[in-house]
Amino acid sequence: MYKHGYEEINFNNPLMGKIGIVKDCLIDFYGEKYKDRINSRIDNTLFVFLDRASDEGLEVLQGHFGELLENSSIAEQEYLTSEKERISKEYYNSSIKIAQKEYVEGCEKVASDFLVDKMGIEPTEKNLEAIKNLVPTYVEYITGKQSSFNDVKWSNFKFMLTMLANLTGEIDGNKITVSGKEKINSISDDKLTIDIKKKLIELDDIRRNAILSDESFDKAIKDIENLNLIGGENLYDFIADFALNTESVGGGQFSSVSLDEPNKTKGVCINSSARDLIDSQLIHEINHAVSSSCKLSGNFLNSKSGFCFKKSIHLSNGKMVDLVPWSRYIAINEVTNEFLAQKIHGKLEERGVKFGVLGREKANYSLVFPVLENFLEEHLEDIKESFIGDDHMRLANSIGEENFNALADLATSMLDFCEKFDNNQRLLEKIKAESGKGENFDIFDVAYDGNINWNNENIEKYLQFVRDVDDILFEIDEYVDYER
Repeated sequence: MYKHGYEEINFNNPLMGKIGIVKDCLIDFYGEKYKDRINSRIDNTLFVFLDRASDEGLEVLQGHFGELLENSSIAEQEYLTSEKERISKEYYNSSIKIAQKEYVEGCEKVASDFLVDKMGIEPTEKNLEAIKNLVPTYVEYITGKQSSFNDVKWSNFKFMLTMLANLTGEIDGNKITVSGKEKINSISDDKLTIDIKKKLIELDDIRRNAILSDESFDKAIKDIENLNLIGGENLYDFIADFALNTESVGGGQFSSVSLDEPNKTKGVCINSSARDLIDSQLIHEINHAVSSSCKLSGNFLNSKSGFCFKKSIHLSNGKMVDLVPWSRYIAINEVTNEFLAQKIHGKLEERGVKFGVLGREKANYSLVFPVLENFLEEHLEDIKESFIGDDHMRLANSIGEENFNALADLATSMLDFCEKFDNNQRLLEKIKAESGKGENFDIFDVAYDGNINWNNENIEKYLQFVRDVDDILFEIDEYVDYER
């Protein structure tokens, strides 16, 4: 029978019937000697799969079937069409998805009517469809979320204004006319948009209440409460924010112990339901779970997660105070965890395992792979031991703690820069294109090429990161050679 790839997906429990093969791939990757540890970590992890306020999975699903239908026979098309309808219906078999759909439709109606009126746009079918595509950007801006806009979102906002001006005929050459600017002011000025903002916020309140009162949300909270984990209450706000997040997100993982079992590591792994689940990011969170360990000694909780180690004190009021925080190593830990997770997910892909509608997507942590990937590959065995073993300092001791700290600091700075200015790796693509190196492109060679005039501040910053990494890698090579 013709296959479309989504046959084995369980929309409510993506891991149903697949835990065994996940364990097998983890054991194959880390080694048989860690079999018991991996089994214990997985068996003592609560997996929470939540529907979210997002339509990302539906867009991918429809695109997937659209591509298959274009390249199929008549007999296959009948099957694919029925399957597309079945799975699309299943996608909205969720009160959270219904609440999000009603919110989106409400915003489209309210915002479109407002924009048509204030901009003086003729409400033709073509114009209304164009406005519909601009509504999400407008809603995000007008409801006060522009403070979190990065360069890409500001670019989208400027594009939206240009498109609206174009729909009104208020473009003269390449510039918006004076009257066009006045119309734009009427849809963007705080004092002139009080009513539209109020209506949109009311729609958001209805959506928020529907999502947070959903039984799946209540069940997740109760399941976490039943674990009685020290610090587990911190997950409640995270789950709420996660369920309400409309953008592409991975998930979250938390490990701790309970007072009645102070030496037994237990975890909570939070991900999207299969409707919007990114397979590779599920493995990212699972790898956090197997590489974490916790132990309570008296009032002191020692926590390890990959490279990170934290000592906290458990106060009599139940609160936790970090004595030795791990904030310095979060970025390098996440980058490395993503690197490992992609390798593990590759093993699952080879076996044909699929968990959700979305397959493999690189997390933001992979933005620094172009300069760190070779290092991570070269030191893979020490990295694996640092993560899954008891000694989180295994890699640091191998390359020199000072060098490891320098690399951790640089990973933090570069990741922050890339998330703000190179989220889609456009800078890297521009560097590749303008270097003229073609198949011989090497980011480290290009970083030192003084014959290229970039005339781009962000490219210069990116290449400075490359040179800084190169300096650290040189120090690491010197340290390793000396220790030998």
